[in-house]
Amino acid sequence: MPDYSSAYVLPGIYLSYSMCEGYRKIEDAYTRVHIKNLPMISLTFGKRFPLNPRLRIQTTLEGGVGSVADNEHNIDGFKEDDGVGFGYFWYYYHVYVTGGAAADLHLLFPSAASTRTYYLSAGPGFHLTYRWDAIKTTTPSASLNLGAGMEYKILKKSGMSMGYNLRLWTPTKYNYIGNTFPRGVDQKEFHITHSLQTQLLLPKRGR
Repeated sequence: MPDYSSAYVLPGIYLSYSMCEGYRKIEDAYTRVHIKNLPMISLTFGKRFPLNPRLRIQTTLEGGVGSVADNEHNIDGFKEDDGVGFGYFWYYYHVYVTGGAAADLHLLFPSAASTRTYYLSAGPGFHLTYRWDAIKTTTPSASLNLGAGMEYKILKKSGMSMGYNLRLWTPTKYNYIGNTFPRGVDQKEFHITHSLQTQLLLPKRGR
């Protein structure tokens, strides 16, 4: 069994980029709304549990933050004159703060080098995402996560895992007022999130 199949993940860092699409529901029909793609940085902490020499489960808690310029009205901001001939652009931003948990099943492929292991991963997640701008809302959502990675020894007992993860989820739902005041319409965002992950692996005491 690889050295790090029962390791603690302390910490992991994710750099992610979400390809986003929005949908507004008007009566029984959905209208597609373009949402700017979202960069995000996240931290994660977790624990691995071996099932057999080829399978293990990794459970993690994670939290992240990201922001993107507003384009609800096809503008990035507004220009303000400082009174002496210079203009400044002020930008509106949507800020996303998310936290959640995930459980991934890892399928291991040990390499010829005893200090290196490759794996595929898949599993569900659950998240709470707070979206802060003119609309302040907190949305629960489930996710599907698919990934692949490599882990290797960096010190006598510590290891490092580097991998890629694809996440499918709907982190934001809210009522959009816009030109439909006072009733508003329901809007949700669907995100396809690509992330690069680096995790520090610490074997349990006694290894």
